[in-house]
Amino acid sequence: KKRMTVVVPLHNEDRIVFGDLLESIYNQTRLPQRIHVVDNGSTEENSLACRMSYLAWVEPLRYKGVECYYEVTGKIGKRASQVIAFDADPYAELFVTLDSDTVLDPSALAEGSYPFMDPRVTSVAGLLLTLNQGKNLLTRLTDLTFTTSFLNGRSSWSRLGSVVVNCGGLAFYRGDVVRKYRNRYLNQTVFGKHVQSGDDRMLTSFALLEG
Repeated sequence: KKRMTVVVPLHNEDRIVFGDLLESIYNQTRLPQRIHVVDNGSTEENSLACRMSYLAWVEPLRYKGVECYYEVTGKIGKRASQVIAFDADPYAELFVTLDSDTVLDPSALAEGSYPFMDPRVTSVAGLLLTLNQGKNLLTRLTDLTFTTSFLNGRSSWSRLGSVVVNCGGLAFYRGDVVRKYRNRYLNQTVFGKHVQSGDDRMLTSFALLEG
């Protein structure tokens, strides 16, 4: 079983949703070896609330053998937050990037790790659905857009080896690919300006360069 590290940047997240994320990791059929949360500049009140959600789940996760880490930084941006977690586990064979409002299906980590048995695979995209799809017409239309984007768009692109972006809400990457391009990922500039957005697009591009 490949060593898997789950990376969760956190910024002013709803504590209940964040707690649901942690619970969904606890309920996985295939547990990660490590989870690393980096609180990137949340307000003091929000940071404390999310910390309490984390403390409610840290011991149950550790009891199951998951290494758990939670860091609080200043506002350094999403990419820099992820790199802190990437650097902290030099032995990870798979990195899983999650947004802090993602709630995983129980088989998500197991299903996402299977394709890596093929050495040509360097990244796997998760299928994202909305949590509030039944709330109103707008959320129903948004959910439909998500579903078709993944099941039709990314699936067809994948057959051509040309997926544009694995959405950051749930994506898997080989550890050696992330490490190879770590400095370019962290220090990208466009017209002399440092870039922090487009994290999932850049990681997908690096994965495409390698497989």
